[in-house]
Amino acid sequence: MIVEHNLDLVLALADRVFALERGAVFHQGPAAPLLNDLGYRKQILWL
Repeated sequence: MIVEHNLDLVLALADRVFALERGAVFHQGPAAPLLNDLGYRKQILWL
């Protein structure tokens, strides 16, 4: 498990991502789409 604020670093290192909001998982899946597709990242993570 990695807890980090540098999203690009984490996505480059991770195979899977679990995103939490208020202690609950609201997204889980492979890291590559979040790293490579900015539109998808904005849709899932609101960044």
